[in-house]
Amino acid sequence: MKLYLPLWWRTLLFAIILSCAACLVQAQNISKLEYFVDADPGFGLGTAVPVNAGIDETANFQFNISTLSVGFHNLYMRTYVVPYQIVVDGLTIKKGGWSLASVRTFYKVN
Repeated sequence: MKLYLPLWWRTLLFAIILSCAACLVQAQNISKLEYFVDADPGFGLGTAVPVNAGIDETANFQFNISTLSVGFHNLYMRTYVVPYQIVVDGLTIKKGGWSLASVRTFYKVN
């Protein structure tokens, strides 16, 4: 049985892949990726996407839209970098944690 994905679905998957790539900032070691639709459940409470911890990660995933109403929705994604410290000019700076959410809007048809 071959699965046929309509053009809008393939476009959505492509947008998700691009969004994940956009989450990579300043070559940090990403250890987690999560997504949520329309409402933010809080940091670390979104749906986890399995990733191999590393600097240059691509994550492909699909999510079920059958429970969503017809119309526009927002898909949010964010990554997590294990906290670390750097020293700049004698000052210790803490970095890492959850990124800002990247969002893509999509439209669900019947």
